[in-house]
Amino acid sequence: MSKDLANDIALWIFVPSLVFFAVVTVATALGTPRGVRASRRARQLAQLEQVAEEQRTRQQAVEIDWLEYRELPMPEIIELLRKYGWAYRDDELGKKAWLLRFDLISAGKQANAGQG
Repeated sequence: MSKDLANDIALWIFVPSLVFFAVVTVATALGTPRGVRASRRARQLAQLEQVAEEQRTRQQAVEIDWLEYRELPMPEIIELLRKYGWAYRDDELGKKAWLLRFDLISAGKQANAGQG
């Protein structure tokens, strides 16, 4: 085996290995797509709970942009807000937002909210 051939083989092994190492390092540092989505989902859940609590103390209707909560399906948002005393009213699809509106429900209505 000639020296040039040995160098070529070494290069063909070294360069892809280096690229693979770099890709794995970057993916580990940034997170995998599944891990990124999971952390984004957890952050969105915490933010939604905070909004629900803050608006409840202010006795104001909740209006959220569903596009800010992309990782949460609409039924899950409705169920989470129902636990905090909010009832789904309607939604409005605009050019840059999809607004979901919720009204505060009274204690009597809240007891019946999960029935029938």
